[in-house]
Amino acid sequence: MSAVPYLVVLDANAPSSPDLVGGKASSLVRLMNSGARVPAAFNLTTEAYRRWSQDENLDFVRELIRKGLAKLQLQEGGWKPLIVSIRSGAPISMPGMMDTVLNVGFGETREGWEDFQYEARSAYLDQFVELVLGIEDPAENERSARASTFEDVRDKEAHVRQLCEQMGKPWPADRVEEALMASVAVFRSWNSPRAQLYRKMRGIDDALGTTVTVQQMIFGNRDAESGSGVAFTRNPTTGAPGLNGEFLWAGQGEDVVGGKETASDLTTWQSRHPAFYAEVETIGRALEVASGKVQELEFTVEGDLVYLLQCRPAKLTKVAAVVAATDMVEEGILDKVAALAYTASHGVELSALGESRLRVSATAREIGGGLGVGGGVTQGRLALSLEFARELVGRDEPVIFASIETSPKLLSVMERSAGLLTMRGGASSHAAVVARELHVPCVVGLNGVVDDGHLFLNEHSIAQGDWITIDGDSGRIFPGRAGESFSEMSAAELKLIEWAKASAS
Repeated sequence: MSAVPYLVVLDANAPSSPDLVGGKASSLVRLMNSGARVPAAFNLTTEAYRRWSQDENLDFVRELIRKGLAKLQLQEGGWKPLIVSIRSGAPISMPGMMDTVLNVGFGETREGWEDFQYEARSAYLDQFVELVLGIEDPAENERSARASTFEDVRDKEAHVRQLCEQMGKPWPADRVEEALMASVAVFRSWNSPRAQLYRKMRGIDDALGTTVTVQQMIFGNRDAESGSGVAFTRNPTTGAPGLNGEFLWAGQGEDVVGGKETASDLTTWQSRHPAFYAEVETIGRALEVASGKVQELEFTVEGDLVYLLQCRPAKLTKVAAVVAATDMVEEGILDKVAALAYTASHGVELSALGESRLRVSATAREIGGGLGVGGGVTQGRLALSLEFARELVGRDEPVIFASIETSPKLLSVMERSAGLLTMRGGASSHAAVVARELHVPCVVGLNGVVDDGHLFLNEHSIAQGDWITIDGDSGRIFPGRAGESFSEMSAAELKLIEWAKASAS
């Protein structure tokens, strides 16, 4: 009988069961087998999580980290020292609900670093404060811990080190201890309030546990030609075929999926780096054909190489799921029975097709817009704070919740909102992904301003509490109640109905 696998070095022959290595590591093995360039990585399995959760034995995790880093050092290429990311990976995808710590292993700030190294170390210290020390909102904490106020990284580092002393926590003496503390923070995030709420909403078993994947960092912020992106093999809002997504020049992947930056679409990147684009497109298409599911790919360009960091089934709007499924039948990827199952997995109920829904009145006056990520048209009262949103929910009034960037920590409000607006972020941000999964109309990258109880769009202003209408498909914003009811079915929906009748007869 073989020993329980606590540590798995990831390669093309590694175990790929999500139940053991989690969805993140499982996707890396699939990418390796597809011929993609994947940074070296190892995984602390769900068995390791369960072993740790019994008594939180740090020596047990430390020894796994030490062994894993030693093996990784033999595989990785490029400059030294080895810098890694520490990422969560549950057996079932939970986008943005657990923690990730990037840029682990630099050690203390030194003279002569390149700009991106200072940036990476600064970002690590911010994550260390929030995720390892557990100080999430410095505005409400007397320590004022977050170091974004420090211009010099060395001053920030000294401040964070002082925080450790004040809180009675050890300052990591080397890269093993840095990786240990980050890994334990990721393990603990399995039981964070937002992760627990998400599992309750989705019916995910609390006993599954999570994994930790430790992977060589690739720096999308290394120079002006580097960057990070997310690509879907079909449009996740409309289902239209062809690579669709975003690319952030000189940025890291967390900036894209976290919604902190508004990236550009893939067009410019494709024109400047057509070979990279073709590489991602080819890999995505192969994965889609093999799985019968629209794929979401995360990738990073560093210098003259493109690296694939994640692949997973994309979360689609109901409209996109219907269009994609019917197209994939025509392309020979799915049969009709599989297409019906695929749409059902995205919440499409055949009995509800053709039911009355909203569209924007022809006389409505548009006052602004951003990137629509799906969900159709909705209307409600504008909420600019959590407190007011909760008040509206308590009065059973529809809420359009608007914020600068929507964090997974706002999940409890997101699930009760009629619609979502964010000033930043794109189609692959956590806000957009969760909104598509919840089937909530959402517009991101609005480029509006929230100030003094108002949302300012161009020369227009909407006060908190006023009615507002949003079109999650087109990204357009309208004042007041601008929706009107209509009922009709698309050609793709009619096909589904026909196939369902045929399969039942």
